[in-house]
Amino acid sequence: MLARELSQDLALALDPVLVAQEMGLDPDGWQERFLRSPASRTLLNASRQSGKSTVTGVLAAHQALY
Repeated sequence: MLARELSQDLALALDPVLVAQEMGLDPDGWQERFLRSPASRTLLNASRQSGKSTVTGVLAAHQALY
């Protein structure tokens, strides 16, 4: 059981999209690209109510945890 938990935690550490999915979110394509981007700065040009704050919060939570 410990090996499964460790492998799950490693997968979460490597992929912020998995963290979003664990939180119950189903990220759109642009959100997945944003979460997986190695860029240190990103400009999000998206419409209102498209999930910019939510996906940014997921990325911040991932950064804080891992």
